[in-house]
Amino acid sequence: MSRSLVGACGLFCAECPIFIATASGDLSKKKLLAAKLSEELGKKIRPNSVTCWGCRATDRSCFGAACKYRSCARQKGIEYCYRCNKYACPDLNPFYVKYPQAQENLKRICKIGIEAFISEQSKSETESA
Repeated sequence: MSRSLVGACGLFCAECPIFIATASGDLSKKKLLAAKLSEELGKKIRPNSVTCWGCRATDRSCFGAACKYRSCARQKGIEYCYRCNKYACPDLNPFYVKYPQAQENLKRICKIGIEAFISEQSKSETESA
């Protein structure tokens, strides 16, 4: 598992249904996700548009290459939002309401470091398989 699967905001891509559908190539999952995203976003999303290789991938399209959290962290020269002196900023708060695990992930990364966090996640995946 790679640190590229942890977004600046703390989102852990390996648990994301869009990443899972992309990595597995499961068209039926992509169709279900496209329908759900179409309803949530109020616009037609095609199953072939449901593609993401992780928050730090160069060819990502899930939240768009212009993810405001990713862009902000890059502009500030930080890897994760918790390193910002404005953390948690007003932009992140609504995101954390919807994705509280992302904030918990950042708390854990802050406490033990990214490599230990990734190791924990790898163990969790192995144990649940």
